[in-house]
Amino acid sequence: MARDRLDAAQRLAATGRLEARDGGAVVLGGALRRWAGDVEASHDDLTRLDRLAGDGDFGDNVRGGLRRVVARLDADGPASGRTGAEALAAAGEVFLDEVGGTSGPLVGLLLAELAAAAERAGGETSAGDAAWSEGL
Repeated sequence: MARDRLDAAQRLAATGRLEARDGGAVVLGGALRRWAGDVEASHDDLTRLDRLAGDGDFGDNVRGGLRRVVARLDADGPASGRTGAEALAAAGEVFLDEVGGTSGPLVGLLLAELAAAAERAGGETSAGDAAWSEGL
């Protein structure tokens, strides 16, 4: 599995593209996990900033949502056959169905639109693909 991820990363670096054979769910799942780690590390700052403008629940809501996303990805496992678009859609569902505040619906809709864009791209995406712009 680690060798497959390394091969995928090397193809991405060389071509700028993720291919279906690279396990889009593994790559995008890794990105979601990194995002979860970043939110964990900045939770206090996110909460402090939201207290200045709102009720201070942003850090809690995004952290909780990403913890649930990671738990769902872990439960499915890499052998699930899930595509990258399906991983993004699952993350969107978590935020839409399980996360409150303003961040739940906003992040959920963003992830759902990115999932739809990745699906329309037919399993191959790159950082500069028009599909991502359409999703945004």
